[in-house]
Amino acid sequence: MEMLSFELVWLARPIEECLSGEGFIEAHEAELRIDGPTPVTYAVWLGHCADDEQWYGLQEMLDEILSDEGWTIEDVDGFAINDSPVKTGIQPGWQRGIIPWATFQKQTARIAAQATEQGPPPAFDQVRALEQRPTTWELGWQPVGWVGPSDEEARLMYATLVHDAAGHIRATTLHEGTPPDAETLDELVRRAAAQPSAPTTPIRPSTLYLADQAMANALADRMGALAIRVEARPTPRVQDALAQLTEHLSPDGPPPFLSDVADDTIQTFFDAAASFYSAAPWRRFEGHKYLGAQFDDGPWHYVNVMGQEEEAPGLAFFDDWLQLCRFHNNQPSFMQDMLSELFGEPLSLSSLEAAGAAEAMTLDTLTVLHPIDAARVLELGIEPLDDDLYALPYRYDAEEGLVAPHLSLTAYRALMEAILIALDRRRATPVTSIKTTLELDGHTVSLRYPADGTERPVEAPAGVRLVIEGRDHDPDPTALPDGLSLHVDAAGDAVFEDVARALRSYDEDFEYVGVGTGDAVLWDDRGRRKAPCPRMTDLTACDDLWVEFLFAAFPAFVKPLKQPPDGIQIELVET
Repeated sequence: MEMLSFELVWLARPIEECLSGEGFIEAHEAELRIDGPTPVTYAVWLGHCADDEQWYGLQEMLDEILSDEGWTIEDVDGFAINDSPVKTGIQPGWQRGIIPWATFQKQTARIAAQATEQGPPPAFDQVRALEQRPTTWELGWQPVGWVGPSDEEARLMYATLVHDAAGHIRATTLHEGTPPDAETLDELVRRAAAQPSAPTTPIRPSTLYLADQAMANALADRMGALAIRVEARPTPRVQDALAQLTEHLSPDGPPPFLSDVADDTIQTFFDAAASFYSAAPWRRFEGHKYLGAQFDDGPWHYVNVMGQEEEAPGLAFFDDWLQLCRFHNNQPSFMQDMLSELFGEPLSLSSLEAAGAAEAMTLDTLTVLHPIDAARVLELGIEPLDDDLYALPYRYDAEEGLVAPHLSLTAYRALMEAILIALDRRRATPVTSIKTTLELDGHTVSLRYPADGTERPVEAPAGVRLVIEGRDHDPDPTALPDGLSLHVDAAGDAVFEDVARALRSYDEDFEYVGVGTGDAVLWDDRGRRKAPCPRMTDLTACDDLWVEFLFAAFPAFVKPLKQPPDGIQIELVET
């Protein structure tokens, strides 16, 4: 079927030129209607070739829309662009050429059912009688998703593919629980030769590539009986197809992050986690306080030892102090929770959205891992800590969803061991103070508790001026009208809490003071609480800065001073 018979083509990867080779693609904003259980319309950016009147969209965007709607591929009846229905094709990463959307739906359903639909494999004599051509096929497999009624009972689903040099997937099989054995692979190669699922000719290849040396050895005699040579070589076509299939079957999962981690590093991490959970250190920390942690000479990170209240026990990890300020100071108050419950209105910004990302290590099933990572854990024989629950690190990005953790397994292990050592040296419960530096496996781990952000080295500039600009009092009453601005000079390492105290002393109308950036609060003193508070130099990294007096927010900015002032100095200036 010619490409131009489709008016919209979904692509696995971006392209610059129209697939017909007749024109270039430019980005255009368009209204995309998806006809499903209830038709929905999204304003999206699509590629458009004016020469061929051809539209292109990325499957990643489509997957996100379907995920938001809670739909599957099978739920989609058709598409329209700018209210005009379009004939739609798709070029899956594991499929050569463009196929109609309806065909893609059938293929997707067939992949899931293929393992049970297949009859007995072709006999050796039948395969040996086929024409042999001087071509090479690739054979590979990997876990591509989860199957089961619940996370606790889910099992890994493995896909195995035979890919030929012409770009065809000649045979596919799905099986649950364990990787394929030599017999399964032998049968799949015979199917690929005599009963290819792709529109291609039954043949025998001269060579078969596998990435796994041990399995190549195990298949050598079986394939030798068919005069097919087996070699342990990289299989890029198969790996790319498997990656695309995994993305299709598990679109919302995290990326794999254990691929380059040594077996003993993974094992020692889980051993340390078992000791950590057995000791239950959260019983000795206060839930509203944070632990500063520094690895060697790196930056300071901040950690909450969770488990004192209703949250799952483990570690919450923050990249830096400002991220912690954003997360902590945007947690809804009791009053906000009550108003949201009464009026059914969502909060303007969640603590996760304010922080941008959050990372944690908690007990969960292996389904929170990429299937490849989960298979690695199972292959190493690592036992769960409680039923099917493992101590697992994960990271959630407010924009990208689940992503790879920033903190390495080695750093997590060192952190857990350092916490237990530090607690063992102290008797108080809850522990009142930790200030220690430990040597662990050739690395240093420094801990400070409770952390207040001042353990970080002072960053330039040594002094700053916070300029708070007045604005028109309407519609909110303000104490700083348009035409005036406040200049607040302070040392770079001064915390904003001290600035707020100085502002209240300067003018009694500044009873409540807060600071924020964009929609996120960085600190406020409405609750007279002791919360993570930024330094003045931290504010230099913030766009759309504002300072709040009572309930009115004023635009602000920070500029450096050549010399830090003596204390905090405030001046009202006409602008």
